[in-house]
Amino acid sequence: MLFTAKWNDIVVPIDLADGVFKNRLESFLDIELTPADGPSETPPTTTIRRENTGWALDTPLGSRSLANDDDAAFTLLESLTYEFWMRTRHTVIHAGGFMLDGGAVLYLGGPRAGKSRLTFAAWRQGHPILGDDRMVLHLDKHAVQPMPKCVKLRLDSDHVPPDWRRLVPDEHSFTGEIRGDRRWILSRRLPHMISCTSIVPVRSVVALRRVDSGPTRFDKSALTEVLSETLPASSVGENTALDVLRFLKFHASEGRIQRLNVAPDEVEVGLALLAK
Repeated sequence: MLFTAKWNDIVVPIDLADGVFKNRLESFLDIELTPADGPSETPPTTTIRRENTGWALDTPLGSRSLANDDDAAFTLLESLTYEFWMRTRHTVIHAGGFMLDGGAVLYLGGPRAGKSRLTFAAWRQGHPILGDDRMVLHLDKHAVQPMPKCVKLRLDSDHVPPDWRRLVPDEHSFTGEIRGDRRWILSRRLPHMISCTSIVPVRSVVALRRVDSGPTRFDKSALTEVLSETLPASSVGENTALDVLRFLKFHASEGRIQRLNVAPDEVEVGLALLAK
């Protein structure tokens, strides 16, 4: 069954077989899927079909056969986010963020820097959440916009910690695996999640680093160091490097860029420093 998924001015056709995953995609990405009236002018690059007792998927991220609904849903979520990411005209920066006093607190960092844990900690304390991974830059407004991308926390085992699970209704979370990475995935329609259509002014920018030892603390960080870490994970836009440089230079000139070193098991301490 052919649907169209829309975010901003981007329309992505997606073939969901009998539509069994429609509600999950809408809830976990905070988008609407509209049944297509007829064949799409652009053939869908993401399709799913039943295969014996499981699913066969063809996506821009590759073709896979999956045995269970949760892993199939996770793959579809990642594929649709990827399509929005590749089709946007804006520069996308690798960052998580939450709202504080009407502005966005952004934390930049590569994989395993701790962005998702910090985002979840902020959500638990009632801060409105923009996301944990990618933000669209609106340079003319010195602002960011969340992408349709669910918050997902890396799991050390197949089991979600009970103190996490108690906070989130079952219909707003599930566990899934993609490329050997096991995650607990949260719906973007939970309370305190900022809409993916919202454009939010940036209040502060932090370069996030996970350290093996020492206290959790702010350090001074050179703009060149932050830029060298940020550029490889930023993408899209005709002048990506220039866009990111302009964005960081403006916030550096306002004294808004710092380095936050987060020690093991001190995510809450890091959040307290950010929320001051």
